[in-house]
Parts: sequence; structure tokens; C-alpha cells
Amino acid sequence: MNDLEGGRRWWVAAGVFAVVFAVGATTCGDWGLTWDEPVYRESQIRAGLWLRELARVRSWAEVERLVDPYTLLYSWVYGRFGLNFHPPMAGLLGIAGYEAFGGWMADIPARRMGSVFTFAAACALVFSAIARRGGMLAGLAAAGSLAAMPRVFADAQLASTDAPGLFFWPAAALAFHRGLADSGGWGFRVGAAVLLGAAFLVKPVSFLVIVPMVVWFAGSRLRPSRIRGWSRADWVDGLTTLGPLLVMTALAYWEIRRLGAALPPPRSTQLGAVALKANFPGFAWAIPAAWWAVREVLRRVFRGSGVWGVSRPGLEAAAAAMALAPLVIVAGNPEWWGDTWIRLAHYHALGVDRREALPVPAVYYLGKSYLYSAPWESGWVWIGATVPLSILAAAVAGVVARCRRSAGDDGMGWYFLLNMAILPMARVFPIPGHDGTRLLLPSFFFVAAFAGWGVAAGAGWIARTWKSGKTKWPTAALGLAVVAPAALETAWIHPYELSYFNAAAGGPRGAWRRGLELSYWYDALGPANLAALNDRLPKDAMVLMVNGTSTPFGYFETLQQLGKIGPGLRFTATNRLEYPWIVLLTADSKADAFSRLLFVMRPEWESRPRGLGGAPVLALHGPKTAQTALALQLMLDVTATEPAVGVGKPLKAESWVDSAPAFLRRWLGRDESDAPALRVNEAILGWAASDPAGFTAAAERLSKPGAARGVEIDPGFDPDATRLLETIRRFDRYRPFSEKVLEGAPGAIVDAARLIVERGKELREVMLRRGYTEPETIGGRLEVPSRGVGAGMR
Repeated sequence: MNDLEGGRRWWVAAGVFAVVFAVGATTCGDWGLTWDEPVYRESQIRAGLWLRELARVRSWAEVERLVDPYTLLYSWVYGRFGLNFHPPMAGLLGIAGYEAFGGWMADIPARRMGSVFTFAAACALVFSAIARRGGMLAGLAAAGSLAAMPRVFADAQLASTDAPGLFFWPAAALAFHRGLADSGGWGFRVGAAVLLGAAFLVKPVSFLVIVPMVVWFAGSRLRPSRIRGWSRADWVDGLTTLGPLLVMTALAYWEIRRLGAALPPPRSTQLGAVALKANFPGFAWAIPAAWWAVREVLRRVFRGSGVWGVSRPGLEAAAAAMALAPLVIVAGNPEWWGDTWIRLAHYHALGVDRREALPVPAVYYLGKSYLYSAPWESGWVWIGATVPLSILAAAVAGVVARCRRSAGDDGMGWYFLLNMAILPMARVFPIPGHDGTRLLLPSFFFVAAFAGWGVAAGAGWIARTWKSGKTKWPTAALGLAVVAPAALETAWIHPYELSYFNAAAGGPRGAWRRGLELSYWYDALGPANLAALNDRLPKDAMVLMVNGTSTPFGYFETLQQLGKIGPGLRFTATNRLEYPWIVLLTADSKADAFSRLLFVMRPEWESRPRGLGGAPVLALHGPKTAQTALALQLMLDVTATEPAVGVGKPLKAESWVDSAPAFLRRWLGRDESDAPALRVNEAILGWAASDPAGFTAAAERLSKPGAARGVEIDPGFDPDATRLLETIRRFDRYRPFSEKVLEGAPGAIVDAARLIVERGKELREVMLRRGYTEPETIGGRLEVPSRGVGAGMR
């Protein structure tokens, strides 16, 4: 590649960045406030105030006040158990976006501009990487493929901890490969180390980029034939450079493990009051970097030396990664500057014991629920179901074409394949696997890269078949055929891209019916739907967002603070018998008995976007349906009141598997993350089916004023009413739920009883289905008779 071509490539890369950035700036406000953004916003506000104070310091005393461990603990709510356990890179990008664009953009869109920046940078990066090897048009096809994937287009523009990983993982991987292959690529080797540390600051799982790095390093630098060719000088340089770094790394890990074992569990650790003492000072993290710097000085001073003056890319890349990445990780998280070793030990314990220390996420996958992690193949299924088919076909062609010829181009095809596969493959181990494709974002970068290579391979095949020797127009035509359909699908489904599924999965509605989750992250509460809710909610209504036991931190409060919902709306009851208006999202992973029953009732309003094939994505339910759903749950649900028997998946493995490693058990079908089996109160259903008149009469008697108190005083007065009252009160060991119905909405007891009599079979199906049930599949909505909304309501 000549200088002119290289210069043009960088100009085109800048153009790709500018176009994607401009599109993102205009669309990033189209999605609703997502589940985690209120927490991330609060973290950014605290850290942003600290950074502003830092910019105004005028004395060393002010600096000391700002770097006091207690000040850092309050201002940097990152990297520890609490409000935000993630490292701060995404937060820093959000703060930068808010400072740069907050003057002319709304709060949340401005904070999302940091993600928009990294998304545009990722598109420019994939263009540059593919254009160097496949030509400009192939690079444009790769960039277009990345930008046109609906899920990526949305996820990469949200103020989340995952969006920056779409850039930092591939950037670290590419810099490492370039630095390893180019003896003059010292800057790439240093850049790879810095980017590796930055990838950890995005999210610790991004540090998995080190796996393909190590595999590639071992395959290209540690082959027996190469080792046999090492000189005495090579060995001296390697041992004196890497030996101390390895010892320092081992000592650091030993100290972190020692302190972690002595700390209380992460959930109960008070970081500001830990009495433990570390064996090393906090600045010890800079010692490996200092050792690496000495080696670099020696290399420049003794240029003629056979030991120090020779460029050894593999050694330099490994040394830079071991020395600089840890320094970047600690330096990039100010909360860890005070009591550094204690903070690191706490975070390590939090990561190792995450399943016990943090709320266990629910996973909904192919109609089943799992706790914490999904089946090992789920990553591949999600990629195959959510990448537009034109891009998926081109990517498959690119994998075949590039890996067949990669021996002549530094094996880039195989290296990209390693990077693409590592996150889906990691699900063989019991790691978090929730929220669809969000945790797999870096893999899509490499899918897009292979799509660009697939376009180039297809154009070459056409040129050879036609014997024209010209690939420009075939490449352009194929690139357009790959990117245009995906871009049209993105435009059609916008702003519901996080509910996108390709045609092979049945589209959004078909995939949902097959047990794949729709809008899981509250992105459906965009401007248009918020306006619809504001129009329909009474000005002083109490509003709740009900999806199982999980409620987003400060969700409605943040919307109200930002002026997006009515100032008079309330999010707590004014009296104990008040029933709320309920916003219900089709988030199957968070469904419980109450929300599943509510879902099949007629809402006050619902959103069924054309882009989702009419699938219901969001609904507003009034107090009356909330009353009936609660009464139905108290009668029918047993899952929350009794220990579950069995698990969702039969154990098919042989007994020897019980002692095998976790990843092997999961691979062979022994999945310990299965959620407990759902059950329904068959006794109530049987009673309603065998004696509908008696069952309904018992409910009617129990709905009379003071009836429940009368049954308490004389249980033998009405055995049927007593039996029904005992059923309804099974939940009271958690909270006085029965009081909410018996006193606040006694008419709901009768409505629920009638529905059980008339629709018992359908109710059993709803209760035993993990996700939400589309009403059309059970003969239509559960209709609640017209009546008042009960005590405490307006």
C-alpha cells in the first residue's frame, strides 16, 4: 500500500466516523431511559462534581482533600459493592459527553454521546482494518455492516457499560496484532497495553481480549522451531525483562487473594473502616511500569548491544502489557487510589463471588428461565438470531474465504475468528448471560469485519467467473446488497432495535413466540410512548413499574426530575390500601405470577409497533386490573409460598458428570442455573371446576364488609369461606397482601373467582409459562367486569 492510498484510507475513515457520529447524535435520544441509566447517571453526577473541583484547585492542600480516601469513596461510586460495581470508563465517557453536549442536548442524550463517540470510532476502526487488506469498498461494507445491525446500532448509543467495549476490545486486539507483526511497531505495542487496561475499565469481562492475545502470541512466538532459534542474547533479555515482571504480578495477585480472604463478604464490607494492612504500599503498582521503562531506556542507550539494542516485538508486547495495563487499571479508577490494595482485594472478591454478592440476574432463553447464566450455546444462538441475514451470509463467506488464505497475511482471519468466538465460547462456563446480545457486543465488530471480507471474496469470485479482472463494481454492488437490507430493517424497526430478530428467527413477533425476549431494558419507553402515558395517567396517580421483584433504581424519579413525566405523579402510596397504575414492559426474564396475569388482561393502553409485527411491547394497566391480578395471584400462585420441587430441566447426565468441572456439566446438559419449576394451585382450580357455584359463593361471602374478620372469629361458621381465606393469606408471612385485597378491593375476589371458573384452563397455562402469554393464543384477553376501583383509589 503506497502513501497516497494510506492517506486516502485515513480520510475515508474520518468520513465514516463523521457520518456515524452525526447519525448517532440525531438518534441517541429516541430510546427510552434504560434500566441501568438512572444508576449510571447518579454515578456520573458524583464523579463529575469531583472532576470540576479538581479543575479548580489552586493549592496542594485542595489536592490532598480531593484525594483523601473518604472523599474518593464518596465521589467515585465505581468498582465496589453498592450503587455501581462497574469500573468508571463508561461513566467518564458519559461525563465527557454531558460536558461537551449538555448545553444544547437533553441530559440523557448528552450522556449517551460518549457511547456514540466510541460507536463511530469502532465503525472507523473496522473500516480501516478491512480496507488495509480487502480494499476501500470492502472496508466500507464492513463499517456499514457494523452500523446497520439493529441491535448494535441501539446498544452502542446507550449510556451503558457495554457500549465502549465495542471499540476498546477490537482496538486492543488490533494494536496487539500489529505490534507483534511489525518490528517497528513499538507504538502499537504500547498502545495495546494501554488499551488492554482501558478495556478492563470498561468492564472486567472485556479483559477476556487477553485470551486471543495469549493464544496468538503463543502460536506465533512460542513455537518449538522459533524457541530453538533463540540466541543467548534473546534469553538474557527475556529473562531479565519478563522474569521480574512475572514475579511482581504473582506477588500482587497473592496479596490481593490474602487480603480478600481476610475481608468480610463484599455485601457487608465497609471500605472506609477496614482495619487490615497491606504488605505493599499503594504506589507498588507503578514498579512494573518503572522496570519496563528501564528496559526501554537501555534499548535506546545501547543501540548496538546484542541484548538491549535489538527489537524483539513479542517480548516488548508481553512486557508492555504486564507493566502498563495494571497501571492504567489502577490509575483509571480514582476510587482505588486510597487504600489501593484493600480496594483491589474487595473488587476481586466481588468478581469471584458475584453470584452471591450481587442480585442474581434472570435469563429468559427459548421459553425457559435460568438464574445468572444461560446454556452454553446461547451466545451463538443470539448472534445467529439477531444479525440481519444479508450480513450473516456475508460474514460466513468471509470466515471461509479469509481463514483459507490467512497464512499469507499474518493469520488475521484466524485471529479475528478467535476474537469473535471468545465471548460466545465463554458461556461454556457459568458466567452472566442475561440481556440478550448486550454482553456480546465486541463479537459483532468481528462479525462485521468478516462481512466486509465476504464482500471482497464474493467480488473476486465474480471477477474470476466473468474473467474481467475488475472487482470495483462487483464489490460495490455486493456491499450494497449486504448493507442496504440491514439498514432498511434498522430504519423500519426504529426505535425498537433491541427487540430485533432476523427472518430466520421469525422476526420479532415470531422469535418472541419461540421464547426469545423482546424489549428487556425499558428502551421502549421512548418519547412517543412517554407522551402516551402522560396523556392517560391521572395527574396525581401513583405509578409503579412491575416486572417481577426487580425494579430499576430511581427510574420514574429520574424521568420526573428530567421533566419527562408529570410532576404530580407519585411512586409511593398515600395509604396502605391504594392500588397503582402499572406500566408493564414485555420483559419476560423479569416476569412473575402477578405480571404474567396482568399481561393477559385488557390494558388501558398498549404499544404494538408495526416494526415488531404488532407484538405487544409496553402496556398501561389501571388499578382495577391490578386488583384482579393480585386476587388471582393470591389464589393460584404457589411458587412464592412453598419450596419448589425439582428444576426446570430433567437431569439427563450420567452420575460421573456430577464430579466433572462446571463447564463440562453445562456442555453435557447438566445446567445448574435452571430456575425452579413453576407450579399452580391445583386445589383451587379443581375446586372451581368441580363446584363452580360453591367456589363463587365462597368468594362472594368473603367479599362482604367484615367477612374476613367474621371468619377469623368463627372459622366453622362457613367452611368454604374459611378455606378460601386461608388460601389468600398464604402470602402474609412476607407482607399483609390479603389485607390489600380483603379491605382495599373485596370485589376483586369475586372477579378473580369468576375468571377461574370461566377460564381455569387458560389461567393454568399462563401461570405455568415462564414468559408472557400472548392473549390471542389462549382465546383472548381475560375480561374484568365493570366495577369501582376499591378503597383508597380516586
